[in-house]
Amino acid sequence: MKQDSNLLPAVLLAALSVLLSATMPAQAAEVACGKWTVRYDDAAHNVTLLKNGTPVLSEVSSRFKFGGTVYQTSSYGSGGTLADEPLTDAVGSGRRLTITYNGPSASLPVVEQNYYLYADADYVLTDVVLRMPGGQRLESNYIAPVIPRAPFSARWTTELCPTVTGNYIINLRTDDGCRMWIDGKQVLDAWVSHPATDNVAEVTLEAGRRYHVVIEYFDGGGDAYARLLWKAPNVSKTSRIEYFGDAGKAARECDAVVAVLGIDKSIEREGQDRYTLDLPADQREFIQELYRINPRTVVVLVAGSSLALNWIDAHVPAVLDAWYPGEQGGTAVAEALFGDYNPGGRLPLTFYRLTDDLPAFDDYSLTGASGRTYQYFTGKPLYEFGYGLSYTTFRYSQLATRDLGESVEVTFTVANTGKRDGDEVAQVYVHYPATGTYMPIKQLRGFERVHIARGKKQAVRVVIPKKELRYWDENRRAFVTPKGQYTIMVGSSSERIHLQSDINL
Repeated sequence: MKQDSNLLPAVLLAALSVLLSATMPAQAAEVACGKWTVRYDDAAHNVTLLKNGTPVLSEVSSRFKFGGTVYQTSSYGSGGTLADEPLTDAVGSGRRLTITYNGPSASLPVVEQNYYLYADADYVLTDVVLRMPGGQRLESNYIAPVIPRAPFSARWTTELCPTVTGNYIINLRTDDGCRMWIDGKQVLDAWVSHPATDNVAEVTLEAGRRYHVVIEYFDGGGDAYARLLWKAPNVSKTSRIEYFGDAGKAARECDAVVAVLGIDKSIEREGQDRYTLDLPADQREFIQELYRINPRTVVVLVAGSSLALNWIDAHVPAVLDAWYPGEQGGTAVAEALFGDYNPGGRLPLTFYRLTDDLPAFDDYSLTGASGRTYQYFTGKPLYEFGYGLSYTTFRYSQLATRDLGESVEVTFTVANTGKRDGDEVAQVYVHYPATGTYMPIKQLRGFERVHIARGKKQAVRVVIPKKELRYWDENRRAFVTPKGQYTIMVGSSSERIHLQSDINL
């Protein structure tokens, strides 16, 4: 989590009702659901403070105003108000739509078009909604003889002339691959097999100007689905924040704002790869507009993986990552925000700044380019592996290492130097001797979560079995424990190393 100006848990607006929806008592709260038991402390231990920079979240305050749910942004997958509007005469018109399926073609005039494709082993059915310039509506649900069976590809080409100038959200919802160009510039590229997915881009279009539009699609088998949607500018709105209901009004009237953002199974799930590390486009616009109105804004993330939060990290004073916290997540997040719980979660993975920081998905090498994971990544992460902040501060001292024969003993002292009781997760990393092969920059080889009262200190002991220092030697075709000088590093994350010492093994 991030915090810049003592905002958490000071003066806050509970902007979304999810934060206060759970009422079970802290620590003892436990809800049985069939075979599963959802515990408060499980959710609380995962809450991770990514930023708290002045700090915003640190002092308990009784001055709170509950604003209710003022707006809930849509995700890539839900469409909804994000981009579920077909082309209409009110915002634009098209000249001719040319459709090509692997060679055969058909040309149809078009003003409004929603296009569906379905395919199975026996036939291809198209459901076409086409409105002719004279208002005649073509019948839907007919077999299109020019469409081949899967696998097949299609290209749509047309001209679009908007009647409103502004930012448009383009949503190309397809099952399998798609890509789109406007005046020769590619605005969408999802040319891989995938289940029904929303592929979203934001473009600026000028009223009265004709744009040449090309859309390509392929179906590799199974379901076939392609639909072009958009969110057109609303000329009745005087500012962008008005697109988000009463959020602007609430932000102006409150001391501080809590904005809950994130992703869901429509973006990350089994069989569904993410195409970007960014938040959905409407959420990025939403938080920027909120921050412009009220800089005392806190972001709560709900997601199961890393996100590129560069703008949020640079501007928003506090960020709390709740992950997918389960049934007691509302209680855990609310108590962390309002100071009843001092968050002690730590990141189990690296938050990268850019998708380009990562190798291609089909490149399984950990060591290529700038590397993958904290063990090999040579760039600067946004938030590193093991990272997480607290409402208190800790100091490390008195590192000692000892060879115990079959293991290595690492001892040190952690002192709570802040004003709050809190958990620290002390992490022990190892840098290996030279082996003649590519070794990790560092590897986590032990950690200990300790609860330390304010003003107190605690001795910590971590024992590393030597068998866990082995690596696979390709020449010997066996696991080998290298001999030589090891560097033992102790810190609060993979990048925040406070103590280190060398030992010969």
